[in-house]
Amino acid sequence: MPGPEGDRLLYVNMTDQTTSFEPFPEEWKLLGGRGLSAKILNKECDPTCDPLGPDNVLVMAPGVLSGTTAPTSGRISIGAKSPLTHGIKEANAGGNPGQHLMKLNIRAIVVKGKPADPEKRYGLRIDEKGVSVVAADDYKGMWNYALCEKLL
Repeated sequence: MPGPEGDRLLYVNMTDQTTSFEPFPEEWKLLGGRGLSAKILNKECDPTCDPLGPDNVLVMAPGVLSGTTAPTSGRISIGAKSPLTHGIKEANAGGNPGQHLMKLNIRAIVVKGKPADPEKRYGLRIDEKGVSVVAADDYKGMWNYALCEKLL
C-alpha cells in the first residue's frame, strides 16, 4: 500500500463537474473499504438528507490491502445513505478498480451534488495524467458487453 504521505481523497462535484484532491487524514491511515466509506459518510453526509437528493454522498473506497500483492486484495467498497433503510448501505466488489486507485494513491472517491440536467450522463476519467468528468451520453442504455467493447 502506498505510504500515507502521498495518499489523497478525490472529491467529484457533479453540480459543476469539477474535481479536487484533499490530503488523506493521518488518523484514518488504518481504514479502508467499508470502514473508510462509513467514516467519510459520517463526516460528509447530513443524516437527515434525502437519500435520493443532491446532499447524499457516494463513496468508493478501495480495501486496506488493495494495491498490494496479497491474494484477492483487489476489493472496493461503494457506499451511500440508503433510500430503503436511511442508514449507511455498502456494496463490495473485487477486481481491478481498487488496485488501480491505490496505485494512484487515491484512497477514496467522494461524489457530491447532482447534475442540473437529470437526462445527461457523465463518466469519470482517472489516469496518471489527472482526473476529469466527461460526457457519457453515448453510453446511455447500453448493455454491459457492448459498453465494455466501446470503452476498451
